[in-house]
Amino acid sequence: MAGARLSADVAKVYSQHVRLRTGQGGLPSFDADERDARLFDVVRLVEASLLGRREGDPDWRDGLRRAGELLEWLSHPELNEYGLPLSLLGSAAYQLAGYPGVTP
Repeated sequence: MAGARLSADVAKVYSQHVRLRTGQGGLPSFDADERDARLFDVVRLVEASLLGRREGDPDWRDGLRRAGELLEWLSHPELNEYGLPLSLLGSAAYQLAGYPGVTP
């Protein structure tokens, strides 16, 4: 899930974010269950990355970067109906991955 290519599920949330950001309608197939599944992916990515760091995996930062991307895309107001601090969490994931944290 953290590789250079986007999986279909990750590409779908990215497409949803881009469509909403540019004022287009969202994808008809993107719903709250899809959003929640990607949030659970974020948790798995962070846990796997931190385990990888502890185990000496040289690519452990990749999962944190992907978690940051997902959180950034899911922080769009139309996707973040509960007002969770997703952009801040995304920035934290980027920081832990060694990238400068970005807030909107």
